[in-house]
Amino acid sequence: MPRFTLPLLLALLASSGARAESHRFNLHVTPGLLLANAGVGLDLGVGADWQFTRGLGLDARIGTMLLFSDFGLGIAFNPAVGVRLRFLDDHQGYANDTPGNLAGHLSVAPHLGALIGSVGAGLTLDTEVTYVFSVGRPVQLGPFIRPVIGFGSFGVVGGVTVGLAVTFGLGPELGLDRDGDGVGDERDVCPETPAGAEVDARGCTLIPRAMVLEGIFFKLNSADIEPDSERTLQRALAALRDNPDARVEVGGHTDDTGSAERNDTLSQARAQAVAGWLVAHGIDARRLTSKGHGSTRPKVKNTDEASRAINRRIEFNRLDQ
Repeated sequence: MPRFTLPLLLALLASSGARAESHRFNLHVTPGLLLANAGVGLDLGVGADWQFTRGLGLDARIGTMLLFSDFGLGIAFNPAVGVRLRFLDDHQGYANDTPGNLAGHLSVAPHLGALIGSVGAGLTLDTEVTYVFSVGRPVQLGPFIRPVIGFGSFGVVGGVTVGLAVTFGLGPELGLDRDGDGVGDERDVCPETPAGAEVDARGCTLIPRAMVLEGIFFKLNSADIEPDSERTLQRALAALRDNPDARVEVGGHTDDTGSAERNDTLSQARAQAVAGWLVAHGIDARRLTSKGHGSTRPKVKNTDEASRAINRRIEFNRLDQ
């Protein structure tokens, strides 16, 4: 009779971790075949885990076992709690993503549980080992094995469940960083920052007190913006969108070539051209001011063409700090 307990201990939730793009919450269904020293049977588990940090989560499950033994058919329940550790975690994406693949992750989940059934009551210890493949968002599935031992009023029993784990990932995916800004998607407030943008702890483009917009080019002696400037302009646009309360001065600067009057006029026109582009793309004009500084604020000495190229620039100067 005590042996009947064994299936029970294998109880539920052989969960396949939900991570090949590890999710914050994961639901698990784990049907399996129970092989115990008291006989054979079916083991159906359902459960969930909450991954509170990458690779480590709290795990809970409840299993229902039908055991066919020398004592006939028995039914037992096995609620259990523990932790789930994820390894070999792939972040390429699910097989139906672009890009994506079948690779998933390995998880190991030790549990402490209770055994409740017609044969008596007791405690169980088990360790579930699962490898799931990310077959199609948000579903992952793969084989699992869960050895278990139980002890209580029924004595000491042991067994192992093998089966197929099906996992459904819910919530943000831990460890995934789709925009490549160094802030994982699970805490990225601005998940589409342009490549190369400097971001703050929120994952949003940072606007420091002063920021040179590297890569904005104008036609010679003109305020006409060159097409090659598009990438930098988009980064500036993203920075302002990510910081909706920020007010900035768009500052224009020239080198020392030409008269001071001409440089003042040209730098003002270029600053206005950039501000106008930003307004045309949705930024409230009240957040921007334009100022031409001419050649009065060089970053380096105007000694050659390379140094003059550095001094010809557009800068953001934050006004609300």
